[in-house]
Amino acid sequence: MMDFIKKHLPEQPYIEGIQRFSLRDRILRELALNLIIHREYSSAYPTTFTIYRDRIVTENWNIPYVYGHIDLQTMRPHRKNPKIANVFSQMGIVEELGSGIRKMFKYTPLYANGKEPIIEEQDVYRIEIPYVPTLLPTIDESGKKTGKKTGKELEDVIKEAIMKDSSITIQEFQKLTGLSKNGIWNVLNRMKEQNKIKRIGPDKGGHWEVVGD
Repeated sequence: MMDFIKKHLPEQPYIEGIQRFSLRDRILRELALNLIIHREYSSAYPTTFTIYRDRIVTENWNIPYVYGHIDLQTMRPHRKNPKIANVFSQMGIVEELGSGIRKMFKYTPLYANGKEPIIEEQDVYRIEIPYVPTLLPTIDESGKKTGKKTGKELEDVIKEAIMKDSSITIQEFQKLTGLSKNGIWNVLNRMKEQNKIKRIGPDKGGHWEVVGD
């Protein structure tokens, strides 16, 4: 799951004291563990991990302990699968009860420009983690991270490329930016919404135009 997350979601390094770590990995590791440990495995309801343009949403069948919205004030830490939780605890993978939720609330605002996670506990346990889609890693052909561009830098590269060749393709954008196909579409759609660029004509045979800053 973490390999999938690292491939498809933006990185954002963070320094806390003398420790440097990835906000993405710190938050979404807890999200992945939550899916495994708190799952009600007697249900056939599928567990889902869905990446949208600006948020990640997980849904997982569970046995509710507290119904409704969960935050730091209303959370009541409870091991829904004690045997599974104990195994993860003895392996040193999880810490004290409730630490995962606290980490999500602590670090998500740093990863998502001040936005907090949304957690709803019903029969389906739902967590929504917002993120900034333009903080994307540059990946070389071997799949190794080589650096990252800010949203402004990515937009400048895209606008310059359009001005040089208005018929530039998605594949050519990918080569310029190092982004995945989904990643480049995220940036293009965001720029269109902000009226910075526009698409004239169909996907095949049309062209791009720069319309604003």
